[in-house]
Amino acid sequence: MMRRRLAVIIAVGLVSCGIVAVAAVFLLRSATGLFDTVDQAIADSADGEVLAARAVRDTADDLTSSLGYVQRSVDAETRAATMFTASTGAVIVTPVVWSGGGSSDGPAIVDVRIDAEIAAVEGALWAKGNSSGSAAGCYRFTIPVGAYARSEPIDCPAAAAPAEPPVTTTPAVLPADAEERVRAALAAGDASVDSVRAAFPEPSVTVEVTTTDAGETVAAVGVPASRDCVVLVRRSDGVIDPVDFRRISLEPGEAGCSTTLYTNPPF
Repeated sequence: MMRRRLAVIIAVGLVSCGIVAVAAVFLLRSATGLFDTVDQAIADSADGEVLAARAVRDTADDLTSSLGYVQRSVDAETRAATMFTASTGAVIVTPVVWSGGGSSDGPAIVDVRIDAEIAAVEGALWAKGNSSGSAAGCYRFTIPVGAYARSEPIDCPAAAAPAEPPVTTTPAVLPADAEERVRAALAAGDASVDSVRAAFPEPSVTVEVTTTDAGETVAAVGVPASRDCVVLVRRSDGVIDPVDFRRISLEPGEAGCSTTLYTNPPF
């Protein structure tokens, strides 16, 4: 009986030792892999080429975050001129190709080249140095109204820069006397879309005229790109009043500059 118990104890001990040995080997391999990863990370942090490539990626991410949720319609050339011409010394952003009006019908698309140059830094006891390095990458930024901007890496074109740099386009706005023009059209007594449009021949201006069941005539005149909007109502007694509304109603996806801001207000 004692021999049998002794044999069991020895067997259990051997199995336990085996388990410990396997665990030790596993931990050793894990530690070795961890040390290799740390060593590689340290080596990369001193490699100028790696640092430059990282700067290119980080810049693309920062630009995408800066664009964020796109609330306003801005054409691609204006986006290229205002958002993609930054230079920090180490990083240069150059718009290469752009297209799209940036309206609700189609997003603005801007192709960008990002160049990064990392200077060599001598190491010291209190600071880690790095080698010099450079990198370049190209990204396509898609900027849709009413959604979040996004970017994706693309092959760089043969030309590093466009033949002509982008120029900011100033969005159209309503004329300073827009309310007076609408008021004059409504005062004529037989206001219609045609009569109000005659006061605003600009193609960038939208015009709506509606007659309510109560005999009121409502006119809405606006420029969607600049969120300009004037809404007036001529009441049944001939009095003409401005219509108050929340400016958020002019944002993409909302009612826009429409007579419904009076006849069926969203808020």
